[in-house]
Amino acid sequence: MEESFAAWTELVASIAIGDWWLPMGPAAGAYASWDRVEFVAHIMDELIHHGAEIAMLRDLYRVRAISGR
Repeated sequence: MEESFAAWTELVASIAIGDWWLPMGPAAGAYASWDRVEFVAHIMDELIHHGAEIAMLRDLYRVRAISGR
């Protein structure tokens, strides 16, 4: 997970300032018409959202294991 996040961070950092508002293009499939700002914001929103779900489940299972239920 850390390697994937590092790769994502490196990729985002490599986007030239002038390219942030260009469309993603065909490689982005359904998001082809989105500009890079929209796409990066969407991915970060998904990362935060699903990361929070995973953390909540991890914590619930940990409490369940400790309490013996």
